[in-house]
Amino acid sequence: MDSELKTLDQFSGSLMDKKYVTLDVGSDISGYTKDYLERLCRLEKVECGEWTRGSKKQLVVEINSLLRETHTLLISNEG
Repeated sequence: MDSELKTLDQFSGSLMDKKYVTLDVGSDISGYTKDYLERLCRLEKVECGEWTRGSKKQLVVEINSLLRETHTLLISNEG
């Protein structure tokens, strides 16, 4: 995970126009729990970072890496 604290705009404005979402939104998109998404972040299966909003830190996940990983999981479970 990225140890540098950045705003969500700084994450989303990075090279290749990457878009980051909170784990709540990522959970809604993927159908997986926030705990499972945190695990994917720790295992570096998806690109994640920390977003600081006031004094509260939140984990954010890059949307394309999330979709790629969850799509891979769905395909491997169908076979």
